[in-house]
Amino acid sequence: MAKLSVILGSTREQRMGERVATWVMHYVSTAELLDLKVIDLPLYNEPKTPDELAGKYSSPVAQKWRDKIMATDKIIFVTPEYNHSYPAALKNAIDYMFNDWKGKSYIIVSYSTGAYGGVRGAMQLRGLLDYIGLDCKGEINIPLVDQVLTADGVMSDKKLTSRLEKLVNTL
Repeated sequence: MAKLSVILGSTREQRMGERVATWVMHYVSTAELLDLKVIDLPLYNEPKTPDELAGKYSSPVAQKWRDKIMATDKIIFVTPEYNHSYPAALKNAIDYMFNDWKGKSYIIVSYSTGAYGGVRGAMQLRGLLDYIGLDCKGEINIPLVDQVLTADGVMSDKKLTSRLEKLVNTL
């Protein structure tokens, strides 16, 4: 059976990402939540590129991160938009590997407190993920996240909930 992981890409204090991840986890309860704030990966500083390391990292945290990604087949990336892009912590986590990402299916769930729902950050993230060989199954952009999603992950926008259910089924 294919394994699904939800990667929470924000590490900020008082982030909206926790409520978004909680909402997503309601629909994929068997998925593993990989919260980059909890994982606390160091900045990539290995002496070689990920391909040259052949999966052998000097940091035990980085090794555990790679092992978790290698064990998953499908991913839901939960990401805010920061300055028309996605968070540095998420980029760093992705950069720990290259070929290891190939062939995994993914969905992006982006969000912002503004009217565009993180679409520009999602667009940047999708470009990177497609380049390194992941298979995009779609995305959801949540505008005004602080208004449509409660702190305990209850979504008031039924269209977004319906879209999430459909996309999860495509994974």
